[in-house]
Amino acid sequence: MKRIEVDEEVYQKLLKLVRSFEDTPNDVLRRLLGLEKKPPKHNTGDAIPHQEYRLPILEALLEKGGRARRCEVSEIIERKMGDKFNKSDLQVLSDGQTKRWQKGVDWERLRMVKDGLLRSDSPTGVWEITEKGRKYLRDAQYEA
Repeated sequence: MKRIEVDEEVYQKLLKLVRSFEDTPNDVLRRLLGLEKKPPKHNTGDAIPHQEYRLPILEALLEKGGRARRCEVSEIIERKMGDKFNKSDLQVLSDGQTKRWQKGVDWERLRMVKDGLLRSDSPTGVWEITEKGRKYLRDAQYEA
């Protein structure tokens, strides 16, 4: 494998293009160059992709008046999507408590904050929809 050096400004731009904590600078560059992505580092089997939690998260928050604790959002998502969960989704992770689908919801929440759909300044443990998030949900429902 070849190594390249980039200056701090380039590195900071690469960080802004990261989609998940599992992305590396090489992953970002491969995406920008249109190269096929390598297989994921962690085997998630046939688990539901994280992005599929986006609309259910927004719907759950609206159901709770626009803001809710993480556990309340998870309860609503489990109620709405539980019949879609498979063995991979229900796998308990190395912490002995968290199921893969719950971690997927957490990852998607981080992306949604980055995308401006959820507030970044809500109190710890509280998720809150933004006006941009409300519009995103309206547009998605209109397209359906």
